[in-house]
Formats: sequence, structure tokens, C-alpha cells
Amino acid sequence: MPIALFLLFLTGVGPLLAWRKTSIDALQRNFAWPLAGGVLASGAGFAFGFRSFYPLVCLILSVFVTLTIFSSFTAARV
Repeated sequence: MPIALFLLFLTGVGPLLAWRKTSIDALQRNFAWPLAGGVLASGAGFAFGFRSFYPLVCLILSVFVTLTIFSSFTAARV
């Protein structure tokens, strides 16, 4: 399970990292909204009864990956 969660995390992080040109400012700009969405999803999941560690982390990472995909599409469209 930890390996699958790590791969899910890399699925979200990989597409938004530039090759050899990622600065701290770019990381903050690219990952602020997806991380905030993951934190909000964890609160909602905990409120709806997600008490085990792995399902809660999977929910957080799934929302994170979904929001990074949407942000990459909106950045490409602008």
C-alpha cells in the first residue's frame, strides 16, 4: 500500500515539474491549490467517517492528483 500511495503522489507531482528548471516559487505556485484541495478533502473525509490511515491518505492524494491535472489543463489553455 505505501508504494501505491507513493506512485499516486508521483502521478500528481510529475507533470507539473519542469525539467531542471523548477524553482521554489514555481513549486509554490503550481502546488498551492492542489495541496489546499487535498487538505480540504481530508477534513471532509474525516467528517464522513474515514478513520483509517491509508484510505484517508488515498483520498487526499486522489484529490491532489485530480486538481494537478485540472491545473495543468487550465495552464495550457491560457
